[in-house]
Amino acid sequence: MIMEADRPERRVIVITGVSRGLGKAMAREFAEQGHRVAGCSRNEKNLISLRQELGGLHSFESVDVRNDVKVAQWAKKVIDEFGAPDLLLNNAAVINPNKFLW
Repeated sequence: MIMEADRPERRVIVITGVSRGLGKAMAREFAEQGHRVAGCSRNEKNLISLRQELGGLHSFESVDVRNDVKVAQWAKKVIDEFGAPDLLLNNAAVINPNKFLW
């Protein structure tokens, strides 16, 4: 358990692909560490759940990172609300079905 005196300075963390898997795990951990998290994903249902879980200090938006215009609009909104991010984790991806390596 981290004590308040041991917490590092609050940072702004931006994560793409935040609605599941590694992105969701990172969002949870950064939020627990006291940082502000802004994230995006295409999955609105999972974002609603994440918003409820982590609360109003954070911001999660439905954005498809393949759309440059939407990403630019979201980035402006994040910067206007949070300021420049201290860390950007570009985690959004489409994973191909698993295959044998040989």
